[in-house]
Amino acid sequence: MRMVAGMSSQVTSIHVKYRVESDVPAGESLWAEPVDATDGGGVFRLCSDLGFTPLRRGDVVRCELDADSILQVVEIVEVVPGLLVGFEHPANSGAEVKRVLEANLALGHQVNRLVDGFAEVFMPGAELDTDVQMARTPASWSMTELLDGPHRLKQAMQDIDFVLNTAPVMNYEPIDYWAPDDETWAALGVGDPAMLAAIQSIAVADPRVLATIEAGRHQDVLTYFERLMVMDPALLPTLDRPLLVDPSAQ
Repeated sequence: MRMVAGMSSQVTSIHVKYRVESDVPAGESLWAEPVDATDGGGVFRLCSDLGFTPLRRGDVVRCELDADSILQVVEIVEVVPGLLVGFEHPANSGAEVKRVLEANLALGHQVNRLVDGFAEVFMPGAELDTDVQMARTPASWSMTELLDGPHRLKQAMQDIDFVLNTAPVMNYEPIDYWAPDDETWAALGVGDPAMLAAIQSIAVADPRVLATIEAGRHQDVLTYFERLMVMDPALLPTLDRPLLVDPSAQ
């Protein structure tokens, strides 16, 4: 299995394929550790969070090698008990967000902030209809999701396409780009391995994203991800220009 610097030598990359929707990417990659697995597949425990479905660190999935030799999630084996709470918050309020999330970390909760304007707090072991201690959020924050284990599982089952890819779908033309080595992402505050893996995957799969990165418009790629996260497209502000570069027009 692929060794990842700074992490367990057994950690490897796996891939989630989403059902065909207009407002989510085709898939998302993340890190996982083997529970009962080989290079050919098996059972894995997630080591990072997903951005487009409520699977979280500690959840257990089963993977098989697809036609592109990628470990694809084909079954959810178990989700860890707990409550997942999602919040929308004012953009460009990083100091306030940092304070709230650090306060929740101090309480033993897990936090996830994939894009500006949205944050999640996961409280392991907590259940609905119980008095849960969570750091106070500002009045300007609004709760957008509250999911216990069974509801997280139900939502993930609706989001994920578990049918194994049996025909190659990847663009096998090599690209001279590797997101973790791109220092611009770190300068923009993007360092989460799951997010970098997602950027790499979409750069391979979508020539427009790669062309946008090569044009030095990394922030536009992040904005593209942010817009994908909005559940109701009617709420999106109108763009005054295309976010992604069309390589065929160059």
